[in-house]
Amino acid sequence: DPASVEALADHAYAAFGQVDLLFNNAGVLIGGKSWDIPADKWAWQLQVNVLGVVHGIASFVPRMIAAGRPARVINTGSMASFIAAPYMGPYSASKFAVLAISETLALELQGEQAPVSVSVLCPGPVQTDIFRETVTMQDDTTSDRTVGMMRDITVNQGITPDELAARAFAGIDEGQFWIIPQPDPLDTLYRQRAEAMLERRNPGIAMPG
Repeated sequence: DPASVEALADHAYAAFGQVDLLFNNAGVLIGGKSWDIPADKWAWQLQVNVLGVVHGIASFVPRMIAAGRPARVINTGSMASFIAAPYMGPYSASKFAVLAISETLALELQGEQAPVSVSVLCPGPVQTDIFRETVTMQDDTTSDRTVGMMRDITVNQGITPDELAARAFAGIDEGQFWIIPQPDPLDTLYRQRAEAMLERRNPGIAMPG
């Protein structure tokens, strides 16, 4: 909600006088086949994942520029910002958008010659309950099984939120735009995708290896 984000900015500046780090981190995910996910669930994911970032930028960045102090905006993307996956249509679309918004903002701030920089944080599996809600269709086990597997990977193979935070702050300290806390298997998967695009090959499910 843009009004509540604006109120947060008012409160933060009234309480602290400055904001040096802005984390646009809200994110939701509902899995299922693209045609089975209801329109309101598509809209909800795009509203939170994309416009949440947009509202944060609109409410905070002009004040950060005006302050003239070194500051950084950190937008949370995902491995899904680079790699499309089945049964994650709205989420993948939203995270591709976050990446585009972040790159655009970085270029715009260069044009402003402001001491405000940008990072895009693109984690892989993290131990959260983001997969708590899925769309289930009667007699459809394929998407349920795939989303269930993704949930298991997140819980069993994901890093902890504390570890993610430590890696994120390490990237901030190094001034990185691309903060990718789990580079494997992303390096392999993204290379496969980029090569497929350059070779005009039809989409396929990327697999590490």
